[in-house]
Amino acid sequence: MKLLAAADLHLGRALGQVGADWARAYSPRQAWRELAERAVSEGVDALLLAGDVVDQSQLFFEAYGALHSGIRKLADNGIRVIAVAGNHDTVVLPELAQTLDPGDFCLLGRGGRWEWCDIRDGRGRCVRVYGWSFPGEHHGTSPIPGAIDLGEDAPATKVGLLHADLGKTESRYNPLLLGDLERTGIPLWILGHTHVPSCSEGNGVQAHYPGSLQGLHPDETGPHGALLIDYPVPGQPATVTPVPIARLTYLRIQLDAAGLGCSRPELVNALRQHIREQLGEGEVTGRALSIDLHIAGESRHGRRDFDAVLLDGGLSGEGVEIGGFLCRLRTCTYDLRPELDIGELAAAGGRDLLSVLAQLLLDLESGKGGEGLAGKAIAQAERAIAAAASSGAFQRLDDPVQDTPAAAPDARELLLRQGYELLRELHRQRERSHA
Repeated sequence: MKLLAAADLHLGRALGQVGADWARAYSPRQAWRELAERAVSEGVDALLLAGDVVDQSQLFFEAYGALHSGIRKLADNGIRVIAVAGNHDTVVLPELAQTLDPGDFCLLGRGGRWEWCDIRDGRGRCVRVYGWSFPGEHHGTSPIPGAIDLGEDAPATKVGLLHADLGKTESRYNPLLLGDLERTGIPLWILGHTHVPSCSEGNGVQAHYPGSLQGLHPDETGPHGALLIDYPVPGQPATVTPVPIARLTYLRIQLDAAGLGCSRPELVNALRQHIREQLGEGEVTGRALSIDLHIAGESRHGRRDFDAVLLDGGLSGEGVEIGGFLCRLRTCTYDLRPELDIGELAAAGGRDLLSVLAQLLLDLESGKGGEGLAGKAIAQAERAIAAAASSGAFQRLDDPVQDTPAAAPDARELLLRQGYELLRELHRQRERSHA
């Protein structure tokens, strides 16, 4: 028997920090269509959904059409959908379930109670799925306070389906420990809530987070998709294999500035190599990459040199095809040091700006503060950062993924990055004046 498992579809949510064209093309709705098609092509017996299928309760109509069409496609191919509600869809998923044929879509555990559903294939083999749904938006205690009634006729093959915060003793979203799962007698668990794919193993139990079906935010990097659960022999442990579904992948790439050229071909080749390292040579996990790029180290090139190629060369606009992917740079950040002897420049003495700046950078690097120039510069930078953070023009817009404020930049690090850029430019000016 084969099952396909997914979680955290968040139908109705817009993708974070991508262009409107990509938000439409690679939406959670599109990922749901891809999931249904993959279930059919794999010939699975059922599709399991571990909660947060819909993003918010008010998105009933946004989710209705997509959910119905996908489940109809699955039902036409003999595939039943079994789901539990998470903290986002505790109200709307039961409402949507009432509009669906219970033979096609089974919602387990309404009201925070354990239920099961049996899946049988054409040869009489059976898998029992146990599930529990959020009774409200928050649930601060373990959903497994004691033993779960497995049923007297329970088959040997059992799967648990739950939306929970594994590894937490305190949480508003079903705190759960691996020991809780070990006591149930259910060897395989599919969990929702955490958007990063992971697996935890205990005494006779495996707990898998498929992660969000489609990465929803730049923090959700790397391949995203579902899990294929295969029971080649009834009663024996399943093999669980990641199945890439997402057509858009968020990546973070750091390039070493040392020896890195600043031409378009050199930068594209460096990106291609890192993309290959992160995503491998195997199955293509998506058709588009949203990249946060960071270039760090010593270089004869400055930020403006790299920006002229990266930001004005199509990578940050329509995108560029690299290694079979359509790539766009979402952000470019730098921590560059000029290929200069800073100590020699500072030792030259004098009151010219280049020497004073070189000495300031040395003091900042060594951690000096106090009443000297470095301390005054740090204090002034901290005041400027605080003023910007409190300005209405820079207040964060509401973001359902990140509910904590962004960390303020470190004043010393900010001064070092900007100081080295200024030192590079001043040195270039000196060289040109002496030419």
